[in-house]
Amino acid sequence: MPASTTTTTAHIITDTDRTQLLTNGCTSQHDPDFDPPPVTKLFMPDGPGT
Repeated sequence: MPASTTTTTAHIITDTDRTQLLTNGCTSQHDPDFDPPPVTKLFMPDGPGT
């Protein structure tokens, strides 16, 4: 019997945040003065901010 393979995907951005990010991106393309507020903040423990 062959070994089963599974794929695990980490969902780090919620569907709501993804929708808002895409909306902000589309709005930014049509309005160069659009300055959206932050939607999400990503933390990288190995990054320079730690």
